[in-house]
Amino acid sequence: MTTNITPIRHFAPAAPQTRLRLTARGRRLLITLVVIPVALALLWAMFNGGGANATNTTYGNTLTYITVDTNDDLWQIAQREAPQADTRAYVEAVISLNHLQGDIQPGQRLALPTGF
Repeated sequence: MTTNITPIRHFAPAAPQTRLRLTARGRRLLITLVVIPVALALLWAMFNGGGANATNTTYGNTLTYITVDTNDDLWQIAQREAPQADTRAYVEAVISLNHLQGDIQPGQRLALPTGF
């Protein structure tokens, strides 16, 4: 006689899934670990983020004044007044010293640095 035996498989019952609950203590811990460091970073950025960029550039004790001629530009003035100096640095110094925003005009009076 032939007996057909089928194995019985036993499965463990699935554990009931619980909802994650955030308790009052957990909320306080979350606030402490997230909000306080963010607030400290913002305070640090607020007080250290916008420092002035000061330089120790001096152009000498005296200034020379010129009146701009027709067809003069800052590059020509720099090459004429300080031929031994770096022309770019001299032009930058003239712009900074005279608070120039745009082109120079004939008849305009410019202060020139003498320490180059």
